[in-house]
Amino acid sequence: MQGAILFVGFSVLAVLSFREAGGVRGFSQNLPNDVNSFLGVGEVGVIPAASLAVVIAVGVLATPSYRQRIYSATNTATVRRSFLLVGILFALFAIIPAIAGMSARVLNPDMANSDQAFPFLATEVFPVWLGGFLLVSGLSATASSGDSDAITAVTIFLRDVYRMIVGRLPAEENVVLYSRIGLAVVMSVAFVVTIFATSVIDYITLMISTVLSGLFVAAVLGKFWPRATWQGGIACMVGGSATALAINASESWTGFWGNPVIPSLLAALLAGVAVSLLTPRRDVTEEEALRRLGEERSPVEAEPGAGSLGWRAEG
Repeated sequence: MQGAILFVGFSVLAVLSFREAGGVRGFSQNLPNDVNSFLGVGEVGVIPAASLAVVIAVGVLATPSYRQRIYSATNTATVRRSFLLVGILFALFAIIPAIAGMSARVLNPDMANSDQAFPFLATEVFPVWLGGFLLVSGLSATASSGDSDAITAVTIFLRDVYRMIVGRLPAEENVVLYSRIGLAVVMSVAFVVTIFATSVIDYITLMISTVLSGLFVAAVLGKFWPRATWQGGIACMVGGSATALAINASESWTGFWGNPVIPSLLAALLAGVAVSLLTPRRDVTEEEALRRLGEERSPVEAEPGAGSLGWRAEG
């Protein structure tokens, strides 16, 4: 339902704002030439534009909630088909926010913060009834991402972090309480981090560069390089995060790269390879790893007092 409201609302927003801004003629006459360049490279520069494309790709490939959806699929064919459909929809939808943003710039050239484009169109350009519907669509866009990520974070907290510290899953009578505590902690940390963000795009790109770039490299090495070790995976995440934070602290480096995802990926790759080569080879085969994963995700009845957090790993 959130997805349907999101697609319908933003499609209506793009069409109406495009017409309100004068269409193609209005764009060509009222937008700077750099904005009308291919993929906006003339506006932001080649390297920052490439960094933006890379950071979006890394965000999609490394987001933990996507892997949780894979675990819940019936079979491999379902996963491949669903991701193909999502990719097609993603490509079609990508043009809609761009049209809305350029329309807002035409209608309000003095807008200082691009984050105000959507509220400006919804509250000042269109009638109240239509603006309300568009605001609900924007809320659906936020909720559809926020709720799945929150569920994933709490699941990881209870299934992995808690089990790693305590040595077992929470008792059934504590599952709801611990879930609420985990959700409160996750939401509080997310809120604190957003205080330091100047715009939505800056926040998203910084978080992906800092948190997900190293995780992405660790996953790729673990999948395709037999020599990779768990120590190398940790080095990927530490090296990527440290590099992203160091570059973000320098205005000159940030201005050159746009966002730190590219150097963060390179640093994570070098750190992961170096540490993997310096640590002992892993002695667990892929078959053994799959067996252990299946046991860990097996029904909780096999683990007395574990609660209702387990699920069956089929296939």
